[in-house]
Amino acid sequence: AVVSTQSTGFTLAWFHAIVQERRNYIPQGWTKFYEFSQADLRSGADIIDRLCTGTGSIQWDFIHGLFENAVFGGRIDNNYDLEVLRAYLRQYFDREVLGGKG
Repeated sequence: AVVSTQSTGFTLAWFHAIVQERRNYIPQGWTKFYEFSQADLRSGADIIDRLCTGTGSIQWDFIHGLFENAVFGGRIDNNYDLEVLRAYLRQYFDREVLGGKG
């Protein structure tokens, strides 16, 4: 099955809601307040839109890297928080979760 842009976009929206909601539970959620915004969601949606429109398989490691280093993780300065972000990326942006075989 091919991973659809819609299902990946929904996963991005879910992921974005989770990282924002964790800010309400400092220090259990994140160790400090991080300013995740709608711009992060839009940037992520642009990346997904570009990567899911092709007929080839999605490079999940590429998406993880962009989200971890540029979109969401670029402002995280705590190693524990970065590991939490990586765990969420691995959990949600995965071909097994999204149903694709790429």
